[in-house]
Amino acid sequence: MRTRLQRERQHRTQEIKRLLAAIAVKGRPSGSLGERLSQLEESVGVMDRRLGETESGLRTIEQSTIDPDHVTATLIEFTEFWDVLYPQEKTRIVHLLVERVVYDGDQDSIQLGFHPQGPRTLAKKHGSVSS
Repeated sequence: MRTRLQRERQHRTQEIKRLLAAIAVKGRPSGSLGERLSQLEESVGVMDRRLGETESGLRTIEQSTIDPDHVTATLIEFTEFWDVLYPQEKTRIVHLLVERVVYDGDQDSIQLGFHPQGPRTLAKKHGSVSS
């Protein structure tokens, strides 16, 4: 996503430069050129904010660490919790935690991909996040 946003931002910045050059030749902006310039500048501002948010999110993910002892203790507690849940709640929790499931028929194996912030999201929804 970051690369796509960067490319789109660069494209719009180039368009802004072309519009500014056209305005410089005419001496003053026509209504449509000025309007398009405003739209592009606003769009670039939005992209800059989204790029900042993306960078911040990536830094947060990179800085996240997992303590194996904490995971073990949490899973033990979770087993007791899991046993009393209704099937609908179990389904909702699995959707919060699991991003993708890949089945390999040749190897007769399953790979699970987890949402990077899934456990944190689950903890926040149940009011037990500590960090």
